[in-house]
Amino acid sequence: MTASQLSSSTITALVGPANSGKTARLAQRFAEFLQESRRDGGVPRALWLSPHRLAAESVRRRLVACGIDAALEPGVRTMGRFAESIVSLDIECPAVLPGTATRWMLEKALSQLASSGELTVMAQVAERPGLADAIEQMIGELKVRGITAQRFANWTRRRQLRDRELSTVYSRYQSLLDQSNSADRFDLTRLAVESLQRTKGLHRWNLIVVDGFASLAYYERQLVLEVARRADETWIALSTADSQGRTELTTTAVRTLEWLEAEWPQLETIEIEPQQPSRTASLAHLSENIFRMAAADDTTEFASDGVEVVAAADLYDEVVSIARRVKSLLVTGIAAADVVVATASLDAHRHRIEEVFTTFGIPVSIARPKLVGDEPAMRTLLGLLELVQEDWPFRRVVATLASRGLKALEGQPTDQRWRTARAAAEWLVRELQIAEGQTPLLRDVERLAAAAEEQPFDRNNAALLAAPCLALLSEATGSLPRLSSPLGWVAASQSLAEQLGLDLEPRDSAAWKQVREAAAWIERASQLTGGNRVTWSLDEWIAQLRQWMATVPSTTAVRDEGCVRVMGAAALRHLEVPHLFVMGLDEGSFSTASGSGGLYSEQEYETLAAADSRGDAIEAIPKYERTMQLFYDVVRAARRSLVFSFAALDGSGQSAPPSPMLTEACRPFGPSMLAKLEATPTISAIPPEDQLPTSMRDWRLLGVHQAAHKNPALLGGFLRSPLAEPAGAALAAALVTAHHRARGDSFGVMEGVLAGTAVRRWFAKRFDDDHQWSTSQLENYAMCPYKFLLGNVLKIAPLGDAALEIDYGRRGSLLHRVFGELHQRLDELAHDRLPSQHDELEFASVLEEAIDAAKQELASYGIEGVLDELLAAEVAKWSKKYHDQHRKYDNTTVQLDAPFRPAHFELRFGKASRHADDDESPDSTDKPYLLELGDGTAIKLGGRIDRVDTGELGDHLVFQVIDYKSAYKFTMHDEEVRDGRKLQPPLYALAAAEILSTAERPALPLRVGYWVLRAAGFTDKTTRELYHIAAGEVQPTAEWQDLEPVLRARVRDIVEGVRRGEFPMYSPDEDCTSHCDFSHVCRVHQTRSLNKVWPPPEEENDSAPSEGAAK
Repeated sequence: MTASQLSSSTITALVGPANSGKTARLAQRFAEFLQESRRDGGVPRALWLSPHRLAAESVRRRLVACGIDAALEPGVRTMGRFAESIVSLDIECPAVLPGTATRWMLEKALSQLASSGELTVMAQVAERPGLADAIEQMIGELKVRGITAQRFANWTRRRQLRDRELSTVYSRYQSLLDQSNSADRFDLTRLAVESLQRTKGLHRWNLIVVDGFASLAYYERQLVLEVARRADETWIALSTADSQGRTELTTTAVRTLEWLEAEWPQLETIEIEPQQPSRTASLAHLSENIFRMAAADDTTEFASDGVEVVAAADLYDEVVSIARRVKSLLVTGIAAADVVVATASLDAHRHRIEEVFTTFGIPVSIARPKLVGDEPAMRTLLGLLELVQEDWPFRRVVATLASRGLKALEGQPTDQRWRTARAAAEWLVRELQIAEGQTPLLRDVERLAAAAEEQPFDRNNAALLAAPCLALLSEATGSLPRLSSPLGWVAASQSLAEQLGLDLEPRDSAAWKQVREAAAWIERASQLTGGNRVTWSLDEWIAQLRQWMATVPSTTAVRDEGCVRVMGAAALRHLEVPHLFVMGLDEGSFSTASGSGGLYSEQEYETLAAADSRGDAIEAIPKYERTMQLFYDVVRAARRSLVFSFAALDGSGQSAPPSPMLTEACRPFGPSMLAKLEATPTISAIPPEDQLPTSMRDWRLLGVHQAAHKNPALLGGFLRSPLAEPAGAALAAALVTAHHRARGDSFGVMEGVLAGTAVRRWFAKRFDDDHQWSTSQLENYAMCPYKFLLGNVLKIAPLGDAALEIDYGRRGSLLHRVFGELHQRLDELAHDRLPSQHDELEFASVLEEAIDAAKQELASYGIEGVLDELLAAEVAKWSKKYHDQHRKYDNTTVQLDAPFRPAHFELRFGKASRHADDDESPDSTDKPYLLELGDGTAIKLGGRIDRVDTGELGDHLVFQVIDYKSAYKFTMHDEEVRDGRKLQPPLYALAAAEILSTAERPALPLRVGYWVLRAAGFTDKTTRELYHIAAGEVQPTAEWQDLEPVLRARVRDIVEGVRRGEFPMYSPDEDCTSHCDFSHVCRVHQTRSLNKVWPPPEEENDSAPSEGAAK
C-alpha cells in the first residue's frame, strides 16, 4: 500500500455512554453508503464487523429499518467469519485444521512427552481425556490473547514445575502444527492478519464499521488495524463514558481507546450526547442506577413495572415459571423473536429448557448447536461398541435389546405373547440374569431353544425367538476388527449399523457425516506430521467416539426464525430485546470469584496478556469489573420487560442465596424489591390460579385442583377437548378410580371387587369345575386377593434384573434336588439304616456329592450360577445340623412297627406344571385330587409334594408330608391354617392319602408341615398332627376333626370369591408391601386408612356389589 493511500485512511472513534445511539448512527451511515454505491453503479465495498452472529443479525435488521434496497451481501460479518474469508482466499496460508484433528495432535504431543519422560507432575494423567480438555482450553485462551508458546515459556520460567510442563506441552503441540504446515481454529485471526500483511494490494474497502465489541483481543486489534489501513473510512464505536460516573463499566472500552490512540495518532474522536433509548421508565431507572452507591439508610421506593423477580423452588420449577410467562406473552400476539431467555450457564440449562419449552408448545432456538452425542442413533452405536468392549454385560445387553433403532432385531414372532423377537430376547436375558459374557449367554439360550419341544416352558419358547435375534447381534458385533485406521473404524461401524438395521444418517441429522469427516481429518493430520499410520484398538475407537459425541456439533446451523431465542449472557451485548428473561441467577452465577474451573483463572490469563515480552506483569482489568460490565450489558438489553429468576432452594430444601448481581439489580427499586429475594417460594406443581393455563400440563393440573375444590369447569373443558387425547381419557379413568377408592366403607370395583353379570360369568368359566387348582393359588388368594388377580389372572410379573438377591423358587428347586439325591444315595448305601444312623462324616460326604450332582443338573451361568454356588456352600454348612435334625426326627418313630423312611420325593398329583421337570417320584399321577367342599361341590387339586415318609403300624400304612423351608424361621400358626394362608400341608396330606391308599390298606397321615432347615427341623411349631397313635391304633386327632371341615369351607369361600370376581386390596399381613412384587401398583395402605376390611361385616355378606358400581 502506498504512502498516499495510507495517509488517506481515516479512523474515527465514536464514543459515548452505552445506549447513546452509536449503533443507530453508524447503521444510518452504512445504509446511506450502500444506497450511494448502488446509485453510482458500483459494487459497495463496505464491511461491518460484529462480535457474534446475533449482533450481526441485529445490524441487518437495523439496515432494513433504514430503508435500504435488497442487498444479497451487505458486508455485515462477525470477526471470525471475516477472518475465515480472508484466509480461504490466500493459498499461502497454512491449512486450518478442525478441532477433531488438532485435538488428536494435542493428545499425540502429550503421548510423546510422557513416553520420553519429559513429564513429571502430569505423567500419571497424561493419557486421560480430562487433561487434554484442560490443556486445549488453556491453549485457546492463550492464543486468542496473542500469547505464543515462546512468550508463555518466558512467563513460566519463574513459576512451578506444573506451569513449565504445561509450557512444554504447548511448545510440542505448536511444533506439530508447524511441522505439518497447519494451524488450529484459535490461529484463524492471526492468519488473517498475516495474510493481509502479505497481500497489501489485494483487499480494499471504502467503509468499515467495528461495533459491538466491549474489548478486542490481541489479534483482533491487529486485524482491525490492517483493514483500517486498507479503507477510506473506518468507524469504531466504544462505550467509554457512563452518564452516572460508573467507571467500572467502561474500563475495557477506555483501554481499547487508549490503545487505538497509541497505534493511530491521527485518530479522530467524536463524542455523542446520551440519548434516551426506547425503554420503559423502570428499565431506564435500572440501567441508570445499577451499581450506584446508595446511602445505607435510603429506603426510597421506585416503581418496578416491567421488572420482575421469580424465586423458584428448584431449577425445574424455575424453567417452568419462565415458560409460563413466555407462553403468556406469545398468546397476546407478541412475536417469538421478540422474546429472549439468557443465562450465564447455557450448557447447564439447555436440555432442561428445551424439554420444558417443548412441553409448553413454545418454539425455541438454543444458540448452541446440538452435539453428535445428542443424536439417538449415535448413542445406540456407542452402546453396541461398548457391548463388545465389556463382553456383553447384563445391563448393556438389556439396553441394546430395548433399543427400537435396531430394526433387524425385530423379527417376525410366531408366539402371540411377544410382539417382536427383540422383546422376547430382552425378557429372556432378564430372566437368565447372566452378569456378563457373550459365550455363556448364547450357550444358555441355545440350550433352552433346543429343549423347547420336550419342555415347552416360558423360557424355552422365548429362547426359540431370542436365539436367532442374539445370533444376529453376535455375528454383527463379531465382525468388528481388532485394530483399524480411523476411516477403517468408520467403515466397520457403518457395516455394524447396517447389519442391525440402525440408520446412522436419519433425515435432518449430519452427526455421522461429522464423524466421518473427523476421522478423515485425523488421518490427514497423521500424514502431515510424518508419523506412522494411525491405528486404533476398539477401546481407543470408543474413547475417540465418546470425545466427539461430547464436543463435536452435529450441525453448524442454528435456526431461530419464529422462535424464542435462548442464548448465553455474553451474546446480549449491544442487542435490543423487547422481552428479556435472565435465568439461573444463583449464588455462583456472574460470580466475581477468581477461579474459572480451568488450569488458570481468567484473572491470570488477563494478567499474562497484559505482561510484556519478558513476562513482567502489567496491571490487568480486575475480574469483578469485567463481570459488572457483562451484567450491565445484559440489563440494558431489555426494552419493555425484564424478568430475573433463580432457584431459591437447594437440593436439600434449604434457602439458597441469589447472585450478588441480582441483588444489585433489585437495589435501585428499594426495600420491597429486595425483600422478594428473601421470599420463600411455593413448593407446588399447581399452576397459578389467577391466570389461564399456558400448557396442556398446566391445564390438566389446574383443572384437577379446581375440581377438587368444587369448581369442575376447567377440568370439564380439558376432558372434552380433542387436544387432550389420549391423556384426557386416561385422566378421567384415573379420577374415577381415585374417587371410588377414597370413598365408601367397603371395597368396590376400583379396589378389585369386580361387579356385573358378565364379569361373574367370565370368572366362573375361567375357573370352572374342570380347572385344576393349586395350593399356592388358594394360599395367594387367602393372603391377598388383589395379588391373585394381578399374578394368577392377569399374569403380570416383574421384569428380571441383575441383582445379588435370593430367587426363592430357584433356591427351593436346588434344595429339593439336593435332599432327594442325598436320601437316594444313603438308601443305596444301606437300605436297612435310617438317615441319622449313618456316620456324620459319611453323611457329610454323601451330602457334598448330592450338592455337586444337583449343580451339574442345573448347569446355571451368570447371576444364577453365582447364587447357586453361594447356596450350595451354605447347604454344605447345614450338613451337621441336618444330621442332628434327622436324629431327633428318627427317634420319634420308634413306636412304629416300621419307622418312617423317605419314600417319595417330588410326588406329583394332577397335570404337570409347565415349569415342572422330569425329576419326580415314579408314583406321580396325572389324576388330580378331587377335594370335596360340601353341598355336592368339589374342585380338582394338583400339586407336587417335596417329600413323603412312610412307615407301618399293624395293618396301617402311615405317612408324613414334609415341605422343606430354608428360612431362618417359619411358622404354622392355627389362624394361618384356618384362614387359608397355610393350606398346603393338610391338603397335600389328603391328596397323598388317596395316592398311597389301597382297598386293603388305607394310608393315614400322622403329621404334616414344614422342615425348617436352618432352625430345628420338623418340630411341633412348624407341623400339625392329623392322626395319632392311641392304644396301638391310628386315630384322627380332635384338632384335625375340628380343622378339616373348616379347611374345606375356607377353600369353598376362596373358590367362590374367585368365581364372583372378588379380589379386594386386603391382606392380613400389615407389612405385605415390603416384600410384594406388586407394591408399586397396589394401594392397600389407602384402604387400610379408610378402615376397610375383608370379608365385609356379616350383614353385608349376602349383598353382592351392584352392576351400577362398575359403571
